[in-house]
Amino acid sequence: MAGIGFPVPNVPIVDGKTVSREWRWFFHDLLQRVGGQGDTTGLFTSDIGGTVQAWDADLDAIAALSPTDSNFIVGNGTAWVAEAGATARTSLGLGTLATQNNINNDDWSGADLAVANGGTGSSTASAARTALGLVIGTDVLANVVEDLTPQLGGDLDLNGKNIDFPTTANISDCLDDDTMATASAVKLATSESIKAYVDAGGQAGTGATPFSGARVTPAADELTVDVTTQTPITLDAEDYDIGGWHDNSVNNTRLTVPAGVTKVELNAQLSLLLADTNEWLFATITKNGVVDWDGSANSLNELQTNLTPYGNLGTGVVEVVEGDYFEFEIHIEADTSITINAERTSFSIKAVETTQSGKTATVQTTNATQTVLVNGAMAADSAHTIRAYGQGREDATGDTYHFSILGGARNEGGTSSVATPNVIEVTDAGASTWDATVTANDSTDVWEIKVTGEASHTIDWTVTYFEIIQE
Repeated sequence: MAGIGFPVPNVPIVDGKTVSREWRWFFHDLLQRVGGQGDTTGLFTSDIGGTVQAWDADLDAIAALSPTDSNFIVGNGTAWVAEAGATARTSLGLGTLATQNNINNDDWSGADLAVANGGTGSSTASAARTALGLVIGTDVLANVVEDLTPQLGGDLDLNGKNIDFPTTANISDCLDDDTMATASAVKLATSESIKAYVDAGGQAGTGATPFSGARVTPAADELTVDVTTQTPITLDAEDYDIGGWHDNSVNNTRLTVPAGVTKVELNAQLSLLLADTNEWLFATITKNGVVDWDGSANSLNELQTNLTPYGNLGTGVVEVVEGDYFEFEIHIEADTSITINAERTSFSIKAVETTQSGKTATVQTTNATQTVLVNGAMAADSAHTIRAYGQGREDATGDTYHFSILGGARNEGGTSSVATPNVIEVTDAGASTWDATVTANDSTDVWEIKVTGEASHTIDWTVTYFEIIQE
């Protein structure tokens, strides 16, 4: 049949060549199948749009696009086009976030992520806690810097770790009280205050009064001493002096009663070397330079041959007032060249009764300038504990400032300083700017309790204070 493009049966020639019998039968069978009796119409029309793709302008447009790397085929509303980069992202509805490798807070512009989706539904800490149902002090621990009464709600397990306390004494968890007079059940005593209390003779837990007293000796043997007149023994070395009874440089023959002591006991021990025999030795403890006083102790002995003169002399409990002084004096009949054995010679005193009245001081202020209420001298290489209770009151208004001070001062090699004091204040509203503290004056080597009032207000200040001195 004509129009097919290849020979039909009984046509022997294709393109000038003879077709074999086998090929003629193949083509004959093919034509029978597609059209029957050589009809080829079904081959080109019956399957178009079905088994055969029909021609389409869109396919021509897509086929004409360049297959450039990273291009996407996108419909622009009228035709098919190839797009890449920002143009393709715009068509896909993507913003700048699509090109970022890392996301930070500056990129967040949407609504807060809900709790159900793993967020807090909030943009502030307080709102987030509310959304999560958390209450400070109930569900989470409050900031202990701002919370004046923090509570753990149970036992604290340190898991083998330590609690480090601040070094300053004016904090609520530590108590710097060298006399342990506060007897607090809710504060920890500092190592410094415990040592000072034990060194002073206190016994923790017994309520015992801290020890106060001194034991002094000659620094070395006193050679060729003339005591044919009654003479105080030089005592220029201290075994201990707790409470400020003795001075190695000034009047070192004396033991002087400090403030707050009402009764004492004294003891003297004497050893002489190379003394002549058959002479009388008189020994006495004098009070304020007087031999015969109420409670005096005296001894009169004859020195024996081949024996080293040695003996003890003591008083019972005697009443005293601040400033009373005692000396250990000896008198030998004629020998002008004795030797006092320093190793076995001593003079000691101890307080057996003290008063809690303390000392008082007053001052008046009319301005807001810091003013000295009371002070105390500090000898070189001495330590001082000052406990003071006082108040300032303005008569015109009745406003009152109450204070309690525990302070520590010292003089180390001539340099005076003071530790940060522990000051407790109870004030009226009108006295809220008033103040009291303890300072050290290095130029005059004194500790000072200073108060600060208010301009144009007349305030009368009074204080009762106690001082423990260790030199």
